[in-house]
Amino acid sequence: METPVPPAGDPEPEDEPTLVREPMGAFTPRRDTLRRPWLRALSRALTAILVVVVAGVILHQLSVARRTIPPLTFPTSSPTIPAGQGWTHAGPAWADWMVFAPSAPGTAYLCGTPGNTDLNRQAPVSLALSQDSGSAWQSWITSLRASFCVVDIDPTNAHDLLLEVFPCISSSASCSGQLFRSLDGGHSWDLVVFPPAPAGSSSGPIEEFTVAWQGSTLFVSPSPAGTASQTLVAVSVAEGPFVWVNQKALFAGLPAGSQINNIYANTKAIYADFVGPSSSSTILTKVSTNQGATWSVFQPQYQGNPVELVDQGVSLADGHTLLGDVVTGQDATTGGYVTSTDGGATWRPLAAPPGDLRIMGLVSTPSGTYYAEMTSANGEATAVTGVYRLTPGTSTWVLVGTLPLPSGSAGPLAVSWDEQGQPLALWSIALTRSTPTITVTGLITHTP
Repeated sequence: METPVPPAGDPEPEDEPTLVREPMGAFTPRRDTLRRPWLRALSRALTAILVVVVAGVILHQLSVARRTIPPLTFPTSSPTIPAGQGWTHAGPAWADWMVFAPSAPGTAYLCGTPGNTDLNRQAPVSLALSQDSGSAWQSWITSLRASFCVVDIDPTNAHDLLLEVFPCISSSASCSGQLFRSLDGGHSWDLVVFPPAPAGSSSGPIEEFTVAWQGSTLFVSPSPAGTASQTLVAVSVAEGPFVWVNQKALFAGLPAGSQINNIYANTKAIYADFVGPSSSSTILTKVSTNQGATWSVFQPQYQGNPVELVDQGVSLADGHTLLGDVVTGQDATTGGYVTSTDGGATWRPLAAPPGDLRIMGLVSTPSGTYYAEMTSANGEATAVTGVYRLTPGTSTWVLVGTLPLPSGSAGPLAVSWDEQGQPLALWSIALTRSTPTITVTGLITHTP
């Protein structure tokens, strides 16, 4: 891969921190939170910070002066880490989001708005690239502007990137998000244009984009701002223009007023699950193996009990493993976890989390090592909340360390690995850039 250079006409690149590498899959239990839990958590956290700023209780005056992108070298440890001992600075302090390239071990991207401390102020979006598993970073400034951003990647092509940009922290129409795509590793960007919405479907300003990759086929479900229902799924095949999937088949048999909760995919299929008009719990999951042309009900079982898929942006490291949650009663948080490598036809149990903990984020390596971010289902934990490891051939989760930062202040967990598939490091992003009591911001890492 050639060393990237900034797009023509963009400001000259500055020396920048380095990012991490390695493919990764991020998972979040569907019944506990929606598809982009960390994005929604970020929005809630940043909104709360804004309220504090306005009230003048904690923050005084946020500086809007621009600052230069950090130098290439970073401190090996942070001055203070209020929670999650063992996490250290590992890259740009301005990072909002990061992604690893499943097809190119060692390659990772991140995005952010360096120097922007006003959460309702737009600033130039910067990207950074690492091609050595996060040891060094090269950054450049794009022509896009945003309050914060999210970067995603084609699991089959390390040059095919998506970038979600949002002008402010709000679900109002004035803060509508935009989705851009780059086919050259982030040096040039094209606005993603969706076709006109079918009759009866919600359209207008976008609060967020739910993204799922089936190999190189990209599915996007725009979530309308405000109270409008999420009802659309678009598909792009072979980097082509977006078209809506078969809307009639997608919603066939569902109660009136149902809407999409989230979408997720593996190499073989795209899945969509739905909630009713007055409920946040999943009522049905559908699956398509022909890029959304037809849909069927997906109702897997384990030992006679229903299995509900756990949200996944990309399958576990092998690209096809599914993670499910067994529902054994009215309480959807009482069942155990299971995995399937044959599309949900058969399932095998996964080691039970300690105490009453539930998996809120799960990543894995090709060697079969799992890392799970676990918290209590009811807020009264009977075990330590934190990051746990499950290695092949064992049946017990082992505590690695507490969570990176206080709840709502850290991005999704990620793991990098070497050429043999063995873990190199755990990664996350500290999102509390406006909280004076926490000095850790941006990309952070932890021993696996």
